[in-house]
Amino acid sequence: MKNCIDDLTINGSGNSAGGNFKTVNIKGNGKIDGNIECYNMKIEGRCKVYGN
Repeated sequence: MKNCIDDLTINGSGNSAGGNFKTVNIKGNGKIDGNIECYNMKIEGRCKVYGN
């Protein structure tokens, strides 16, 4: 994976434009508007991804 940013964390409600991440943690409601690439993803709640 190239250009890996640290982590993406959403607690409660939030959104992201996507990107490259080491770990994605979502607790609550999340929305990702774009492609996302990560090593680990944990979702406790709901998440919609509009991308790949």
